[in-house]
Amino acid sequence: MLYKFFDTITQTYNRSGQIELFQLCNGYSVANIGDDTVTIDGKILYPGTVGSIIGDSFTVGGNECEIMKRKSITISFAGVGVAPNVEVTQKYYIPE
Repeated sequence: MLYKFFDTITQTYNRSGQIELFQLCNGYSVANIGDDTVTIDGKILYPGTVGSIIGDSFTVGGNECEIMKRKSITISFAGVGVAPNVEVTQKYYIPE
């Protein structure tokens, strides 16, 4: 059986801007863990309710051996919260 190896990395961001995707990125997930509404490439993620730690989230994934064509995603905070924070986890292949 032939295995393909991958790994993940999770980073948090608290400012609007571009996030570079790894060269061999197969997919990513985003979770709003702050108190501000955030828009990721046009998709709105609302913060959690009072007392919760996590708000809206979503995942974009590819099939086996597929990599993302795009090279970045755009994050934009609404600017109404005091602790904006978004968590991005990228899944990427490890070259053999």
